[in-house]
Amino acid sequence: MKIKKFFSPDDQVLTPGGYRPASQVNPPGGGVSEPHVLTPGGYRPASQVHLIESGNMLSGDGGRLRLIHPSGGVLSDFGPLPIRPGTAPLHPANVFIPQEKIIPAFGSGWITYVNWNNTGNPVTSFSTTWTVPPPPATQSGQTIFLFNGIQNSSMIYQPVLQWGSSAAGGGNYWSIASWYVDGQGGPAFHSSLIQVSPGQILKGVMTQTGQSGGLFSYNCDFEGIANSGYAITNVQQLTWFIVTMECYGITKCADYPNTSDSSFRDINIRSGSTNPSIAWTPVNVVQDCGQHAVVVNNSSVNGEVDLYYQATAAWNHNDLTTAAGSPPLAASDPIGYTWDVDKTEHVVYRGTDNHIHELWFNGKWNHNDLTVATGNPPLAAGKPAGYTWSIDSTEHVVYRGADDRVHELWFNGTWNHNDLTAAAGNPPSPASDPEGYTWAVDKTEHVVYRGTDNHIHELWFNGSWHHNDLTVATGNPPMAVGKPYGYTWDVDNTEHVIYRGSDNHIHELWFNGTWHHNDLTGATGFPPLSTSDPMGYTWSADKTEHVIYYGIDNHIHELWFNGTWNHNDLTNASGYPDAPVGTDPGAYTWDADNTEHVVYRGTDNHVHELWFNGNWNHNDLTNAAGQPPLPAGDPVGYTWDVDKTEHVVYRGVDNHIHELWL
Repeated sequence: MKIKKFFSPDDQVLTPGGYRPASQVNPPGGGVSEPHVLTPGGYRPASQVHLIESGNMLSGDGGRLRLIHPSGGVLSDFGPLPIRPGTAPLHPANVFIPQEKIIPAFGSGWITYVNWNNTGNPVTSFSTTWTVPPPPATQSGQTIFLFNGIQNSSMIYQPVLQWGSSAAGGGNYWSIASWYVDGQGGPAFHSSLIQVSPGQILKGVMTQTGQSGGLFSYNCDFEGIANSGYAITNVQQLTWFIVTMECYGITKCADYPNTSDSSFRDINIRSGSTNPSIAWTPVNVVQDCGQHAVVVNNSSVNGEVDLYYQATAAWNHNDLTTAAGSPPLAASDPIGYTWDVDKTEHVVYRGTDNHIHELWFNGKWNHNDLTVATGNPPLAAGKPAGYTWSIDSTEHVVYRGADDRVHELWFNGTWNHNDLTAAAGNPPSPASDPEGYTWAVDKTEHVVYRGTDNHIHELWFNGSWHHNDLTVATGNPPMAVGKPYGYTWDVDNTEHVIYRGSDNHIHELWFNGTWHHNDLTGATGFPPLSTSDPMGYTWSADKTEHVIYYGIDNHIHELWFNGTWNHNDLTNASGYPDAPVGTDPGAYTWDADNTEHVVYRGTDNHVHELWFNGNWNHNDLTNAAGQPPLPAGDPVGYTWDVDKTEHVVYRGVDNHIHELWL
């Protein structure tokens, strides 16, 4: 009589290569006894994989795994519960991959992960939040699992985000299910697969629901998504915590999600009413595409781990104050720009002596006191702005003086000074710092500011300086309450000045031969009101305009124009909800890789970057650059064509000027 036996992973059988689980031994002829199917724990016989339907739970009572109906009745008995001595987990070392599933040159299984082993009091909850990434650029039949999870010596419990197909189903889309999987090819259990969308925010939660003697009960699901999990009862304590990227069938780097990384944030681990001290250990098993794990924050309250799908260029830090010979400390935020004429970089700021100082780079960093160089004009009272003009190959730095006038320091081989308020006929004094830009269409310079009358004023140069009250010229739109910002757009040969109005809307004054007004908040469907000054830029890659600001909801918002005005919540789009400090974000574009970049100071006082390459992504630049001094103000960014680099500059808490560059 033939006896069919359930093999648990403890049932080791002898082969010429040593002992191994019986489920991994093929019969004579080289075939397999039954099809192997994929789980987040490797391949295993299809008969070992079971669906836990909604409402049912898995019980370990009596040392056997049983499927229990809500009424308490036993629906199925899956045999002995795998329990092994010790605390060392079986994942990922024992993940089984059939020979025919191995892709030459590309790794499978656990690719990169972090782990922490709890040796203290039992953990009662473990949750983390992450955003469903964009799809992979190429489809090769690959399967990608992303999850936080907890293991004991035999099994792993995990809320899993999946791309591709597994034993639970799936396809070329993202889906979720909760899994309880043996670590050595034994039984695996999953909830029903639920499809989710790129950009959707997920929160995977595992909670201890009970303890009886040395056995524990848990629940696992995705918060707010019905039927995404199930309970397990009376099993060995779960002690080994992980955040993991697990992949199969990868044939090229483009088979990974089309983004740099997935950020597992708001990690919260609790033991009763306390949060234990934790220390994640990153493990990079496969790095054929540069995959790696970064521990951003070891906190058990709001921790973060980033799993990277590809190598990233390294951000670097430079203390420009030190590099330039320790000139006076900064009293204002800096501004940076480059000059094509002599292929140099320039960073200007107001020093503690209220002089305008320039740090400039021509292969090494140098310092120049522009106030002294221009004959000691009136001291500065705010933050300077800088720009260059290709028409006459000059540099220009504008600032609000202690005499409440707009001043210009300009360079044509030597530094010169000009009182623009006087040159333009003494218009209203500035109540904000000025901003400057040039317009190639009519070969003019423009300096805009908010006056003491709360109008937007323009000083413009076409051989001599003139004044224009843009508020009056555009029909008296709402008064300004902050600093305006100006830019030009080559696509339709227009000028644009944006500002925050007294109604906390973002307003645009634009010129195409005559000046017009547009309420951008109204034009984009009334997104959250602004609490910061806006910044604008254009992007040649897709011929669009962009205006960014900080909203009353503590998010970074983008208003963008491609023929009509649209709104985008960049905080949500990037999947990174760390609110910025309520100040002004900066932005720039980079031609080297056709990307957009928004930089800001976060509530953690780190410099953060949201960047777009078809999808919005997040990067903590402070961590990426090795944790230099924290910022004390708003960062700004620029790019340099000479060496194809990005640069973000800011005033640090040490009042030095710091540069993060890539």
